[in-house]
Amino acid sequence: MRAITLNLLVEEQRAQEARAKDPIKTAVAIGISVVMVVTLAGSFLSVIAGNIRGRENTLKNEWNAMAAQRDASATTGFKALKSHVDELVAVNRTRSLVAPQLAMIQDVVPDTIHLTRMDIKVVTEQIERRRPTSTKTEAQTAEGRATTPAPSKSNKQTVERLTCRIEGQAVSARPELVVDEFIAALGSDKNLGPLMDNVQLRSIGRIPMRDENNPNLAVAAFVIECQYKLP
Repeated sequence: MRAITLNLLVEEQRAQEARAKDPIKTAVAIGISVVMVVTLAGSFLSVIAGNIRGRENTLKNEWNAMAAQRDASATTGFKALKSHVDELVAVNRTRSLVAPQLAMIQDVVPDTIHLTRMDIKVVTEQIERRRPTSTKTEAQTAEGRATTPAPSKSNKQTVERLTCRIEGQAVSARPELVVDEFIAALGSDKNLGPLMDNVQLRSIGRIPMRDENNPNLAVAAFVIECQYKLP
């Protein structure tokens, strides 16, 4: 009987070498490796992109907040500056209107009247001026036909009127008469009279006074309101 010896190790090595030289398996293994690498790289890049987007949103919100704050500060500063400029313009305009009127009133004040306060202010009013919408034609007038009067349209205009409030005291034996003469002088003065529309005595009343040298003198406190004519 003859013994047969099989070298299984050599055969297994040959089989492994044959499998290792198989191109299909090699390509599949390389493809799987590439897919794994790409997947890992994509996950890493996705995490980095998320962090960048979060930082970008944070910076964008901070920029918007700073821009809103800057715009609000600029708007507030502009409004304050505009209000201050408007106030200065109003003051200068009031002075240009008031100064000549005060000078003319001072020229009319007699020695028996002592002014304690004068206020001149600009009052804005809306006046209604009506104008006819249509008129009769010449043919209708020649024929003598009766025509109804044309309705008038209301035209409201905003105007500014100067109003002066004068407070003072009259010292005389008859202070009420002195105040009446002063009111008449305001309306009849050659410079001030044409500008006045209405001069009214708002109040008058005597106040106690003791003068041992002249016991006949009396003092009356008065308030006069002057309305200037519309421009």
